Amino acid sequence: MKEAKLLGKKNRQAAVAYVVKNAALRMGIKFFLNFYNPQYPIYISAIKDDALAWLQKEKDKNHIKDNA
Repeated sequence: MKEAKLLGKKNRQAAVAYVVKNAALRMGIKFFLNFYNPQYPIYISAIKDDALAWLQKEKDKNHIKDNA
C-alpha cells in the first residue's frame, strides 16, 4: 500500500492542455468538464502555442522543474 501511494505521488499530473481544432468538440469537452472535476487543471484550445504557453504558466506557478 505504501508503494502505491509513493508511485501515485511520483506520477501525479500537474496540468493538461488539449489542442482541439473542431469548435463543436471543444464545446462538448468544456460542457463535460462542468460535471467532471479533475484533480488537476485542464485547458482546451484550438491553438497549440496558446496551450503550450498555458502549460508553461502552470509549470512556473507550481514550481515544476524539467526532468532533463
